[in-house]
Amino acid sequence: MANSVEFVLKRAVATRNAQESVQPAWVWDEKTVPQWNADIKTVQTREQAVADGEARLLARRGPLDAALDDLHNRTVQAVTMAKVRYRDDPAKGAVLRSLNAGGQSRSEILDEATEWEAAWREVAGDWRPTPANTLPEYQKLRAHCLALQEEYVKAQTALRALAEALNHEAAKLDDANTAWYRSATVVFPKGTPEGDLIRSTVPTTYTPPKPKADPAASEE
Repeated sequence: MANSVEFVLKRAVATRNAQESVQPAWVWDEKTVPQWNADIKTVQTREQAVADGEARLLARRGPLDAALDDLHNRTVQAVTMAKVRYRDDPAKGAVLRSLNAGGQSRSEILDEATEWEAAWREVAGDWRPTPANTLPEYQKLRAHCLALQEEYVKAQTALRALAEALNHEAAKLDDANTAWYRSATVVFPKGTPEGDLIRSTVPTTYTPPKPKADPAASEE
C-alpha cells in the first residue's frame, strides 16, 4: 500500500466529515457515515493490535538476547580453554579442532552452542572451564535459550499476521477514500460551496517521511 496507515486514517476522518456535511444534498450509495465510522474504528483497532504485538515482541527480545549473550560467553570461554587443555591429545583435539565460537547472530550462537555441547560430552563431560561453567549448567542454559527463541519466533509470526490484517483493512479504506473523492468532486464541481469544502478539507496527497521528489499533484 503506497499510503501510510496514518494518512489513510486522516483522510478517512476528513472524508467522513465531508460526507456528513454534504449529505443533505447527496449521499454516497457505497458507504454511509456510520459505515465510515465502523471502518475507521476497524483500522484503528488493527493498528493498536499491531502496536501491542510489537510490544510483546520487544518484551521477548530482551530476555532472549541476554540469555544468548550468556550462552555465547560461556561457549567462547569453554571452547578456547578446551582447545588449550587438550592441545596434546590427538583424539580429543580432532573433535575440538572444527569448533568455532565467533557467531554474532542468534542462529549462529545457538548452532555453535549445540556443536560445543555435543563435543563437551564427547571430550570430557565432567571437565569444567570454571566452577560456574559446567556441562549441566550449560545444557540448562542452552535449553532455556531454545525455549525463549521459540516464544520469540511465535511473537514474530503473530506480529506479521497482525500487520497483514492491518494492511488489508487500511488498503480497503484507502480505496474507499479515493472512490468517494472521485465521485464527490464530480457531483460538486469547483466553485460550489460543497465542492470547495471537499477540496479544501480532504487531503489527497501523501508525503512520505523521507524526502523524495514530489510528483505533480492531481485530484483523485
